[in-house]
Amino acid sequence: MEIVMIGSRTATRMDIPGMSSKWQCGRMAVAPSLPPDPTNLQGTVNISRSPDTQIAGMPVHTYTSTVTHTVVGPAPQHPVKATLSINAQTGFPMRSVTGVGGKFTMTTDYSDYGAKFVITLPAVCG
Repeated sequence: MEIVMIGSRTATRMDIPGMSSKWQCGRMAVAPSLPPDPTNLQGTVNISRSPDTQIAGMPVHTYTSTVTHTVVGPAPQHPVKATLSINAQTGFPMRSVTGVGGKFTMTTDYSDYGAKFVITLPAVCG
């Protein structure tokens, strides 16, 4: 999913391989929130230091976390495994890899800290 939001104006589109999607303009739907009572959440968090490695030739410290949580009741557990790679020289994140229940993985690379950028809504959204 691609989302561009500037002030109160929003444009969204789905990017599914083999299918194209037109930009949808307007307000984005509100995501569902967690249960109002946090005592209904139970689970575990495990964090460990993984071996140091390199990304794009830069040394990184790597940390891995696994979070398993469930809402009390019949809802299934959803393990989330995340690996965070931190630039050993700057302390800034370089990469985050997150997987949910072995069903999908999302990789985010971070770069260009301090670089200026401009975000423009797609032309169809004016």
